[in-house]
Amino acid sequence: MKRTAIFAVAAAMATASFAEPYTRLFKVHNPTGDCRVLKPGAAAFEPAQRDKAYPFGTQVECGKDSDAVLLFSEADAVRILANTSAKVTIGDGEASPRIVSLESGTALTRIGTSTVEDFVVIDTPVGRVRSIVGNCKVSVARTKGSKREPAMIDVELSAESSSKMKFIGRQFIIPSLKNGFGARISSNADDSYTVVTDTLGDYGVLINTGLEADPPEPYEENSELNRLKLNSQSAVRIWREKASVGGTTVVAVLATTPAGKGRESFAFAVGKSDIAARSNVFLDTITNELAAAEAARAAAGDDDADALGGNDDDFDSLDDLGGDSAPAAPAASDDNLFDFL
Repeated sequence: MKRTAIFAVAAAMATASFAEPYTRLFKVHNPTGDCRVLKPGAAAFEPAQRDKAYPFGTQVECGKDSDAVLLFSEADAVRILANTSAKVTIGDGEASPRIVSLESGTALTRIGTSTVEDFVVIDTPVGRVRSIVGNCKVSVARTKGSKREPAMIDVELSAESSSKMKFIGRQFIIPSLKNGFGARISSNADDSYTVVTDTLGDYGVLINTGLEADPPEPYEENSELNRLKLNSQSAVRIWREKASVGGTTVVAVLATTPAGKGRESFAFAVGKSDIAARSNVFLDTITNELAAAEAARAAAGDDDADALGGNDDDFDSLDDLGGDSAPAAPAASDDNLFDFL
């Protein structure tokens, strides 16, 4: 993206006052190519019309060499690119978030800094993107799998300069992804295995300790979360398995270095925070599922195991979880990619 385009978008967001949101409808702005909509209750898709307002619950699809901008106010929009399918709904509660459910393809955000938090969120098959400010990119890709390799869902996240977001997945949170940082979340179809990879930057990941199945809210300073720090190409691997007796979900977590070597592992049984184990590990060989499986079995079978600690010594505050103000190298982006209004 050209420096002038970045400055133009940033200046527009900084000077614009809060734009009144569209309450019952959203607009499809400047659809190009094969862009279609399926309105609630309709039997078939129809071509998207430029600047027409559509009800929440509408599915928007862009085919090859197509794109469209979804407008939620004059200052807040999401651009969906070619080969993308997304459903637009509105959430409950005081915030009434505009929810873009991204089933496949790529979405680019342009969310003003004056917007209320979570005015626009993006749902993916493996978690939700929240607290979006500025220009962020979210992509969803699927692989069919084979006899040797399972079908996978890959979610790519990146935040442009002066932009940020957070991601909440099953048993983990990325509390702050900003200023060029990136992440990839890969999960198999049955959700028994997830790997969170730091693709660029230094930032933190929060992991459940076991009391709750999903990350607790609010998560700030919450003792039910472990804190792990990642750097570029390091990862957190999460395995989930139902216990044969009782059906309790057993979760094993392994943090690895950029070289794939284990550095810390812990495991827990969901809903039983007293059944947990944590250890620092420094392996001489590349890790595999065996290490996590052994940790999971230990957690499920050891009633006397210590509960996991709530804080990691690497973190002085939640501000540390966002990492440095800028990555070592800027994230690559296309010219004018976010300059769509």
